[in-house]
Amino acid sequence: MRKIYAVTGNEGKRLSIQTALADLNLDIQMVNPEEHGIIEPQHNDVAVVALSKAKQAWDILKKPLIVEDGGYHLCGLNDFPGAYSKPIWDMLGVEGFVKLMQGVENRKCFFKGTLCYVDANGESHLFEESNYGIFSSEVGQPHPKQWGEAWQVFIPDGFDKVMSEMTDGEFQTYRVSREQSESSRWKKLREHLLNE
Repeated sequence: MRKIYAVTGNEGKRLSIQTALADLNLDIQMVNPEEHGIIEPQHNDVAVVALSKAKQAWDILKKPLIVEDGGYHLCGLNDFPGAYSKPIWDMLGVEGFVKLMQGVENRKCFFKGTLCYVDANGESHLFEESNYGIFSSEVGQPHPKQWGEAWQVFIPDGFDKVMSEMTDGEFQTYRVSREQSESSRWKKLREHLLNE
């Protein structure tokens, strides 16, 4: 069984990586970046952020690893907060975002996700995609598996409820449809790993 390190302090992200790659028989081990002094640079492109964290992690581990990074983009606010999502969400919280969106007509939004895989030779491979939806006017109940509060206000295209209030079956349908689409970063990563 191949071991790959997931560079994240978020157990939900590690589980997502493990679930998305379950058919590859990988041992996904979590490495908390904060415990290793890996810093998240402030940049407006999530790909640059992921590549930087992956390089820092490789310099420490010298083992195959995955860094998952993303940004939440509100189209009616010129794609704010984008790559700065984590610090802005930490500062405003979900209620702050709801206030920010009051009176904004364009409620379209999207998650831009990036996976950076560093192979056994230290070479980085980048896989990106965007998932579109609507910013809800009401805040959903928190979900124990959510990565962040954005789940409570993000209604994915093709659904009528926020991610945090989906049933397990609805969430699985959404997850599988994303992971198996031609634009899926997970599908691209899976194909890359199978061809290594």
